[in-house]
Amino acid sequence: MNIRDIMMQGKPLSGITVIDAHCHIGPWFPMSIPESDVLGLCHDMDRLGINRALISSMIGIGPDFKAGNRMVAALVHQYPDRFSGYISINPNYPTEIGTELESYYAVSGMKAIKIHPTFHNYSLTGPNYREVFDFANTRE
Repeated sequence: MNIRDIMMQGKPLSGITVIDAHCHIGPWFPMSIPESDVLGLCHDMDRLGINRALISSMIGIGPDFKAGNRMVAALVHQYPDRFSGYISINPNYPTEIGTELESYYAVSGMKAIKIHPTFHNYSLTGPNYREVFDFANTRE
């Protein structure tokens, strides 16, 4: 039986390490996300056999990237064996990009950068993303 078949049957994966690289935490107004809190996410991860997840917060993608980064950093600290975090950046606040990146990249477990041009109504090729890309290109 392959991985897809196991997942479609709702059975947990076993014998392999599974890392979900795209998870969201928290409610989101345009859609229903059942069990969107940390306990719900951990429950779903256990049920499916997912060992670790990279998380970003829905509030960080939407109305408040700073609050979202604080939330993710706290969860990464609280659950270091389960979560790594995305640093959310909003290009509409260009003077705050560098500080957010430097502050949260220094936090253990914050491993990636989350950009969302569609929700921020900002072109991926816009100049305010240059600092984000330059930062990412200088990190391992």
